[in-house]
Amino acid sequence: ANWVLWYGPRGTGKSYMLALLALVKAAVLEIEVTLLGGSMAQSQNVQEHVENLMMAPGAPRHVISKQIQSELEFGGANWIRPLPASQKTVRGPHPHMTLLDEIDEMEKAVYDAAMGQALEKPNVRGVVIPEMVVASSTWQNPIGTFQEVRDDAIKKGMPVRTWCYMEVLKSEDNPTGWMSPDFIERKRKSVPAEMFRVEYDLGEPAGGSRAFDLDKLNKYFVPFDIVDETHKADDDEWVFAEPDPFGTYAAGADWAKEQDKTVFRVVRTDVKPWRV
Repeated sequence: ANWVLWYGPRGTGKSYMLALLALVKAAVLEIEVTLLGGSMAQSQNVQEHVENLMMAPGAPRHVISKQIQSELEFGGANWIRPLPASQKTVRGPHPHMTLLDEIDEMEKAVYDAAMGQALEKPNVRGVVIPEMVVASSTWQNPIGTFQEVRDDAIKKGMPVRTWCYMEVLKSEDNPTGWMSPDFIERKRKSVPAEMFRVEYDLGEPAGGSRAFDLDKLNKYFVPFDIVDETHKADDDEWVFAEPDPFGTYAAGADWAKEQDKTVFRVVRTDVKPWRV
């Protein structure tokens, strides 16, 4: 796929990996790369990671022709360029690769406009390079840009890559890890519990816009095995229990309006807990 969504916790290297990806692609494939954050500060943060990587041993400094705060230019006239999150700026350049950081802090209209940036086109040597897009973020808003992008990616079968802070913890089993367990414990104690659950443990955000506490909601429902299901055209039916002629049942409907399906439910009410 030429598009991928990265979903990771705070402080686990998303911006750093975007910078590493930008530098490798720009140096090896000789392509143009734009960096777009939820704010100009976030865009520049990724660019600063690029600049720091350029100071590492073995960095491709020999291919750099110009390095300024707003752009890193390579000898072949290709570049890496940070952009502010506005529709005016994202509709301008058409690079080979667009890298987006913290899309949950980005307006959906800006994200949509940014999707038109990357183009399949020749690089500086005339080799045609397919367009590439990486969208990266934590998930903070239950009805924000990340939610929409993630749901759309799952629906279309596009790749969603997820990792957790446990994978970067330094330990005997993971000596190359760079985050200490003590740091995580300090964060657990210093940030609000809900923030840690969502932004570090990758829990689904609840927030004030939710009518229900999702953790409590899940505790009140028992998963049932499906005994039968049928799917015809746009109609789907799931049976979780065969009807009992001596049972007491209640039925209800959630009527669709514009895009969702109408859902009918039948619940047996003479048992505890009630069964669908």
